[in-house]
Amino acid sequence: MNLYNNFTDFKKANPNWEKEFEIIQRDSAKFKRVVCRWKEGEKKLEHIFLATINIETGEVYLDCRRRKILAKHLTLIAARPLFSIIRLLWHLTIIGPLAVEARELSKEIKEAKEEGTLDKNQLRKRVFKSLSVSFLRNVADIVRTPVYGTAMTVVSVAAIPLAAFNPNSLYTTRAIVGRLERRLLRVNDILARYNSSNLSHKSLSPCFSPIEEMFPVDKPNPRTKKELKEMFKRLARSNIRFRRMARHPCNDCCALLKEDQAYLSAAAKKKSLSKIK
Repeated sequence: MNLYNNFTDFKKANPNWEKEFEIIQRDSAKFKRVVCRWKEGEKKLEHIFLATINIETGEVYLDCRRRKILAKHLTLIAARPLFSIIRLLWHLTIIGPLAVEARELSKEIKEAKEEGTLDKNQLRKRVFKSLSVSFLRNVADIVRTPVYGTAMTVVSVAAIPLAAFNPNSLYTTRAIVGRLERRLLRVNDILARYNSSNLSHKSLSPCFSPIEEMFPVDKPNPRTKKELKEMFKRLARSNIRFRRMARHPCNDCCALLKEDQAYLSAAAKKKSLSKIK
C-alpha cells in the first residue's frame, strides 16, 4: 500500500482523489466539502459531517456554513479588542506568565523525581532556559498582542463588506484569522492549547483554525489512503460525541444532540447536496 509524504505528491499520484474521497463543491471552488461518514453500529445510525476542506493545502475545517462564519466574525469584532486588552494586561504583569511556567516546571520535576531520572545539573539548565525563554517571549508579547489583535479585528471587520460582494470570501477570512491567531500563540495545534491554564496560550477563536490536516506540514506523517479515510471517519465520530456531551452557543443554540439522533451537517441540507445521503 502506497505511503504519501505530502499533499502535493498525494494529488499527483491520485488525480481523481476528490471523487474517491467524496469531495464536493457547495460554495467555494477552493474551500470544498468532504463527506465524513460514521456508521454507529450499535444504534444503527449513519452520521454525515460535511467538513470544509482547502483542496490546495489539505487543511480541514469545521462544517460551518457561511452565515455562521459571518455571525462569528461579528461576535469577534466586539470580543477581540476586549480579549486582547485582558491578554495584554496579563503580559504586563510579567510575573503571571512566569508563575505559570514555574508551575509547569514543578510538575515535570516531580515526575522526574518519581521516575528517578532527576539530574541536578540538567535541572538547573532546564529551569534557567525555560524561565528565560518565557520571560523574553512575554516581553515580546506586550508588543505582539495589540498588533495581532488589531490585525485580526481588521480582518473580521473587512469580512463583512467583502461577504456582501463575495460570500465565499468568508472561508478565506476565517482561515486568515485562524492563521494569525496561531502565530500569535506560537502554536501549530491550537486546540491543544485551548484549555491551557496560561492566558498566553488561550485561543478566542479555535474554530477558525483547521481541525485536521491531511498531511501536517510541521509534523511530517506519511499516510496511506486507508489511513486518510479513517481520519475523516474519526473527525465525524469526534464531532458527534462532542455535540452529545458539550453545549455550545454555536451548535443549535446550546442544544445537545440526542443519543438516538443521526447527525447531518446543516451544509448538507441544501437540495443540490441531497444526493450524498
